[in-house]
Amino acid sequence: KHHIFILKYLFHSKNLPSFSSIIKIAQIGAPIASSGFFFSLIYIVLGRLISAIDPIFLAALGIGHRIEALAYSACEGYAIGAATCVGIWLGADEEQKARHTATTAARIAIATLLPVSILTLLFAPFAASFFSSGDIHVATAATNYLRIVALVFPVMAIDSVYEGSLTGAQRTLPALVATVIGSFLRIPLALCLIPYFGVNGVWIAIAATTLFKAPAKYFAFRTADIRLSSSGTTRRSLALSPSSAG
Repeated sequence: KHHIFILKYLFHSKNLPSFSSIIKIAQIGAPIASSGFFFSLIYIVLGRLISAIDPIFLAALGIGHRIEALAYSACEGYAIGAATCVGIWLGADEEQKARHTATTAARIAIATLLPVSILTLLFAPFAASFFSSGDIHVATAATNYLRIVALVFPVMAIDSVYEGSLTGAQRTLPALVATVIGSFLRIPLALCLIPYFGVNGVWIAIAATTLFKAPAKYFAFRTADIRLSSSGTTRRSLALSPSSAG
């Protein structure tokens, strides 16, 4: 009975979104979904490169990702916060406050990730050994990965905040372009570095491309026209306003 009630509610004509709203949601959401798809696809290719060097390095990458998830989760939190606040201010026709909010969020995120970066650099060997079950080769590779990517944690914070800000401004396509290009560059860069640095070349490629994505998203947000059109009622309805948020 509950299922029948839910289906009737969902497909009642009054509850169905308009076609224009569906199109607008797809325009905003499709780049975000595509970004995640391409990001995962690149890691599949990188996984093949890493396993070709030595399969144990895949285990090292997995350990690195577990520990790196602490920094990543913090960045995601700031990205969601930036998207929400930017959307609120733009819904209230306060473009300058929206831009200022993004700048403030980036500064706070950097201040948060700096100590995380330092702690990761200091305690990477201990954390890697704890998760590697005593395998010294895996622990060493994981330690190297953590120490290399920890150097760009503050930059990763900028990347996340401005991706969130672009999302709040309903400008998700520039974030997609930056993510796809930056992620794709990891493959040729890794291929160039592996002969000189071994698997550390892959870790360097992962960290180095973050240095491209963050400025690209920052520049995209700073140069984009993020104002909501006065006649664009669909866009305004999709953005939060202070009254609806409170």
